[in-house]
Amino acid sequence: MRYIVARNLSGIEHPFLAVAPITHKQLKAQAETEGFKEILSAGFVHFGPALGVTTHYRSEGLGLKPRAEDARLIEIFYKATLNLIPEFQPKA
Repeated sequence: MRYIVARNLSGIEHPFLAVAPITHKQLKAQAETEGFKEILSAGFVHFGPALGVTTHYRSEGLGLKPRAEDARLIEIFYKATLNLIPEFQPKA
């Protein structure tokens, strides 16, 4: 899965993820339409067993590579998103 990490004018960093055929350049264009003007890193992300997240490779199109903190940032956003979806909440 491709990803970029972008920062908006308030300094907030946000990961954008997509599967093929979406390219890193298309992710960048989407981020820019949402007010994220600075692209910090890009690469590929893998979700392993028990939500383990790893980043690897680089974006040739953007000339950017993963940062050490990208995997943790993506993991935090992923888990936060799941917490917002009722179907993924623990049953009482």
